[in-house]
Amino acid sequence: MRQGLGWPPHSRRKHVGLSHLAERPTAWNGSDNVPEDSEPRTETTRTPERPQGVPRNDRLCRLCMDKVEDPLHALFECRASLELVARREKFWSQCDKALRELASQTTGSHSRKNAPPLLPPAESLRAMQTTEVMFALLATDATSLVLAMYTMAVMAIYDASERYASRTDYRTGTKPNMVRTRGALLDGDKRLMGPNWGRHWANPSDTRSHNGPENRLAGKQ
Repeated sequence: MRQGLGWPPHSRRKHVGLSHLAERPTAWNGSDNVPEDSEPRTETTRTPERPQGVPRNDRLCRLCMDKVEDPLHALFECRASLELVARREKFWSQCDKALRELASQTTGSHSRKNAPPLLPPAESLRAMQTTEVMFALLATDATSLVLAMYTMAVMAIYDASERYASRTDYRTGTKPNMVRTRGALLDGDKRLMGPNWGRHWANPSDTRSHNGPENRLAGKQ
């Protein structure tokens, strides 16, 4: 928590005050601005054989397989899925509508003491750093609700895809049926480990890409 750096206590943050759990921004574990009772999603990589989890640089996005899969990348950056991009555009449209309504309420308010915080237009928010965008959207109930519903939609998109199998999965000898996806154990799904699973199991020092184009092509032959 960042209570010592000027951030409000967890109990006073806008998204915590939302009565229905489905309306909360239930993003992934690792962010200071998500509910404490939310289920870890992209960070669910610990197994009995690997209690420390997968190193951050090995947790590549399961959609683009290029950047680290974290909440901000999934919500605001990744463009590897047409469904994700379309849902993000819908999200920004909803944000724009909410901000316009918020601006009209602020204009008609006689007292700034009880008026909602002033936020820049949605277009300006899109140009901001992703961390700043998250904090700004959580500043009001209206935008927090829009962000919450968008986050749930993004989580569903990611949950529909198998988690990227990192090099750590091979180096530590983690078997395929012990890799966690969506909080459940996959039962011997060797597709998750790629067609060359046996080669890397026998030679953990081989650091070549396991999910690269050459491996995917090899699996089709």
